[in-house]
Order: sequence, then structure tokens, then C-alpha cells
Amino acid sequence: MKKRSNKSFLASAAYLVVALVLCAGVIFYTGNGGTGLTVADITDTMPETGTDEIVAGEEEVPLASAPKVSVKKSTKTTTKKKTLKKAAKKTKTTTKKKTSKKKSTKKTATVQTVTETTVQTTEKTSTKKKSKVQTIRTTVITTVKTTTQTFGTTTTTTTNNAASVGASTAVSSSGFAISKFSDIKGHVDSKVYDAFVNLGFELKINSKLATTGVFSTKNHNIQLKRGQSSYLLHELGHFVSALKGRNGKKIDQSSEFTRIYNEEKSAYVGNNKAYVTQDAAEYFAESFRDYTENPSALKSQRPKTYSYISQMVSSLSSSDVKAFRNAYGWYWSINK
Repeated sequence: MKKRSNKSFLASAAYLVVALVLCAGVIFYTGNGGTGLTVADITDTMPETGTDEIVAGEEEVPLASAPKVSVKKSTKTTTKKKTLKKAAKKTKTTTKKKTSKKKSTKKTATVQTVTETTVQTTEKTSTKKKSKVQTIRTTVITTVKTTTQTFGTTTTTTTNNAASVGASTAVSSSGFAISKFSDIKGHVDSKVYDAFVNLGFELKINSKLATTGVFSTKNHNIQLKRGQSSYLLHELGHFVSALKGRNGKKIDQSSEFTRIYNEEKSAYVGNNKAYVTQDAAEYFAESFRDYTENPSALKSQRPKTYSYISQMVSSLSSSDVKAFRNAYGWYWSINK
């Protein structure tokens, strides 16, 4: 009787375990919006090592030249005499001062110019006793400070995580300095910019990062070691690929783009060719950067790549944003 009781107990326990597993599956499926994606899917969708990173080896190499500062100062004085209706009762002098400042910034792919203009206006009005003549002397001092920083193509030794140990190439660091995501506004397609913002992604500058840049669906952000527009555009290429994909598969993995990649990768003439052309994912990301910074050159050198990326960017819609949020929003909400 005792043995039968043990068997009965074990059978009951087994049924209970199965029931709990089934319940957990139903709860999880409901919690993630019925997408069927798991935490592992998200981790694998956009890994934080390998193909999404460029590991910088020599961090002491500057990304840009030291800024050049020039200051120009000019003074202009005018004197005007005004006839009063009545003679002044006493000698009087008044002085009014006004200062205005204006700052403008111009950015290109290689140069950032900041112009600060300060205008000091001093108006001195004087009259003499028993005189009908009033003298107005105006002095305008204009100071223009121009700070120019050039972001030429600076190379640094890099190691690619996805390649064999010891492999190294050069990585381009052209572009302009950025400190927040809004700095790229107007320099990238508005659909891409708006999708990134609407989905709640963030840009983080992390000087301790072991890589130049990482896009992570899982962490809901892009991290850059240094605020450089070229690095951000490359990572936004990974973002576009993920956003236009479905069920955890990015568009750079599609058969159509893989075919284009194999046909045109040899035509890539930019920096870091070995790394960029190692796989379709990195080729797509860097090509998106080319599409943004110099579309005419991309169209001329790699027309099929240009056409595909142009099609993907122009077709970005609220449906893509909604599908992406439905796929991953559940994970972001439980990991805030």
C-alpha cells in the first residue's frame, strides 16, 4: 500500500508541473502581445557584440583637429547734430549703452563653425547751456568670434569582434560633434528621426564603452563612445534595418538585400572596407550613413544599394513603428 501511495503522489506532482508550465506559457504569450518573441529573441535580434560594434584600440588618437579661434573687432563712430526748439537751460550729457549677442552654428560632414557676434552700442548725447544744438555721438563696437573645428578622416587602429583576434583595419571618424540626439535633426531623414523618438529610444554618450557605437533593441538605446555624427548615422542604419524587419528578422537579412550586398560590396571605396563589407548587416548600416551624408556618391557607385535604402526609408510608416512597439514594447515596459 505504501508503494502505491508513492506512485500516486509522483503522478499527481507530474500533472501539477505540466499544468504550471502551460499556465506560464499562456501568461507570457498574453504579456508580450501575442508576438511569440521571447527575451532570447530580443537578445539575439540586436546583439551588443560582434557585428554591431567596432572596437577602438588606440583611444588617445583624437577624432578631430584642435579648434581654430579667430576674433575680429571693428569700431564705427557717427556724430549727428540736432537743432532744438529752445536753447538749453544748462549743460547736460547723457550716455546710453546697449549690448546684443548672437550665436550661429553651421555644420557640414567635415567642418563645424560657431560664430558669436557681440554688438556694443554707446550713444552719448550732449547739450551746452544757452545752445540750441544737441550733439549725438554713437559708437558701435562689433566683435565677431569664429570657432572652426575640422573633423577630417582620422584613422585609429581598430579590432573587429566578429573577425579573428588580431585583425585590424582603419575606421573613419568624419562628421560633426554631437551631444544629444536632437543634434542630428535636419541631417537625417525626418521619418527615421521621428521613429527613433516616438519609440522612446535614447542616445547615450558613454566614454567607458569598449566600442565606437552600439545599437541595442534590448537596451532600447544607441550608445556612442564619443559624440560623433558619423557613428550615430551608422548605428541608425542598424535601427532602420530592425524597424523595417518583422518577427525579429532585419531587412539586411532579406534575400533581396543579400543579393544586392553580394553584387555591390566590392564597389565600396570608403574607409574600413574589410569591416564594412564583412557581412550584409554592417554593409547596410554604413551604406545608410553614405545615403545620408553623400547620397549622390552612393547612387553613382552602388546604385542598387542606394535604391534599396531609399525605398526602405521612404516607405517608413506608422505601421512599422506600431509593429515594432508591439514586438518589443512588452519587454521595455517590464525592464524600466
